[in-house]
This record gives sequence, structure tokens and C-alpha cells, in this order.
Amino acid sequence: MITMKTDTLLRTCFKTQLPDRLIIRVDSGAKEGLSFGHLSRCITLANRLKHMNKTIILFIMANYPEGVEFARQNGMDVKTIPIDTPPKETENFWYKEIKRFKPDWTFIDLPYPGDYDPICSKIKQFGSKVLFIDDTRFINVNADIILNTSVLAPKKMRIRQTDTRYYLGPDFFFFDSPDFIPQKKDKLQVIVSFGGSDPAELSRRVIHVITNTQFSQPFDLSLVLGPGYKKLHPAAVQTFKTNEKINIIDSPKNIYPYFMVSDLAICAGGRTLYELNELGTPALAIASIHHEKEVVKQFLKNRIISEGLVNWNEKKFICAFARDLKRISKDRQQL
Repeated sequence: MITMKTDTLLRTCFKTQLPDRLIIRVDSGAKEGLSFGHLSRCITLANRLKHMNKTIILFIMANYPEGVEFARQNGMDVKTIPIDTPPKETENFWYKEIKRFKPDWTFIDLPYPGDYDPICSKIKQFGSKVLFIDDTRFINVNADIILNTSVLAPKKMRIRQTDTRYYLGPDFFFFDSPDFIPQKKDKLQVIVSFGGSDPAELSRRVIHVITNTQFSQPFDLSLVLGPGYKKLHPAAVQTFKTNEKINIIDSPKNIYPYFMVSDLAICAGGRTLYELNELGTPALAIASIHHEKEVVKQFLKNRIISEGLVNWNEKKFICAFARDLKRISKDRQQL
């Protein structure tokens, strides 16, 4: 699987004319079906556009405090919408900001169901072009660009005969490898990372099983707590802090060096799984939400990962984890 540098993707999508003024409509928070993946990739795009073109950017976000704070900590200008605002009023808020800000492009990266065609059409009437980012629903909308980097997109998306430009599949997954040379340790390093808030509570389940099961290969165990985790799971955080068998990595600004020094990462079936593949770190993926099941299955089918679960199952996880440890330990010995 080949991935793109973010700069390359932007030049591919926008040719010679990068956005000068941009609105990004995205939400993030410690909420099931939301978390931080959508926002993280939008921040990546925003940072590169600022660097490449000095693009002036405004984020419009529902006022989930942990998500808005994360965006602002990363230097983004954010306008917020009250969480309980009805859908029609939310749309009107967008339109009001678009008329005021006058963007030449609007990016939409939202996980919610609904008909986005009239929204895109309305935005275009205000003189803004639209880039629609999606990796779970595989829907067509009246956008100028549709970007769907899911491994499933090439076979699930039906391209309409319109002026819309499609960029489909993991070849368009954008990622900037860090300038970092990992130094592997003598003992196997295992890292657990289930995103910004882990609403499915897979971190707790995985840590409980690993720390209460004997495995043949010795290893060090680290756990990443995302920026929304403490709010959603305060009791679990206290339990983790008293567990001497794990090293806690709390809301790191840059997670990639931790992934790069690891021999195995245990993660969900979202963006982190693609990032780990790009970094060359073996992954054991567990679907954390329904739409991730197909992704995990496809990664297994394509032999991108050796082990994965479409549902949490303690016995199956123990077996899969043990096989991964054995395989990785053997590979190390052959180096």
C-alpha cells in the first residue's frame, strides 16, 4: 500500500491553485462515533496549506470542549456551534460564516448520516468550492472533490458522470513520516493506542487481559491516552496509573516516534491503522465500531496485517496477541 505526502496530495487535488481562504467544517470530541480522527487529519491539511500557501483558515466545530481545545492547541482559529443546535440551524450557521468569511474552498469532514447534496449545492452558490472527505459511508455528493482514502473505497464508491473529481483508496491516504530514526530496545515493545477518546473502552479490556495473562515472550507495555480519554473514562485512568506493568503516554503532541520504536501496536480500525502501516510497525487491529469491521477484514485479506478482530473476544485476542508476539520475536532473532 502506497501513501502520499500531504503536500503531494494537495498539489494533486488542487493542481496549481491552492486555497487562499478556507473553511473546514469538522467535529471532534469524547463521543461515540466521533473521537479525534477527523479533526487530526484536517489539522494536518490545514498546517500544510498554511506552510505552502499561507492559506487563511477558519474551523467551524460543534462545541465539544475537548475537541475545540485540541484544535486551538494546534494553532487553529475556531468558531463554535452549541452542541444542542438543531441541524437546520447548524447549517444556517455555516452559511452565515461562509458569506462573512468568503472562502474559495470549504472542506467538509463529518461522520453524521444525512443528505449532503443540498448543503454542498448551497455552499457552491455562495462562491465556494467544496472538498468532501469521507471514509465510512462511500456516498456521492455535489462536491468539486471527493476524497475517500479507505481501503474499501475503490470497490464501494460508484463514480458519477459529473464534474466531481474523485480521489479514492489508500493511495491517496496522506501522511507525513516524521524525521526520526528509531532505536529498537532489546526487549519487545508493545504499544496500545485506541484513538483520542476510545468510546468502545478497548484500552481497558486489552490492558486487563494482557496484564493478567502469562505470555512466552517478555515485552514492555505502553498505553497511549488520547486527549479525550480522561473525560470519558476517569475511573479507568486511575486504575491504569496504579498498574506498574504499563507505561502511560498521556496525550503526546507527536505519537509517531512512540509507534516507530514499537515492535507491535494494538489499535482500532481507523486512521491509526493506516499510519502504522506507513511507519512499518506491525499492528493487531480490533474494530471499535461497526464500519471498521470491513476495514479490518480487508487489511487481513490483503495481508497488510497478520492478526485482527472484527469484534472484541477475549480468548481470540489472547491467541492473536500470542501469535503476533511469537512471530515478531522470531523475526527479530533472524535479523
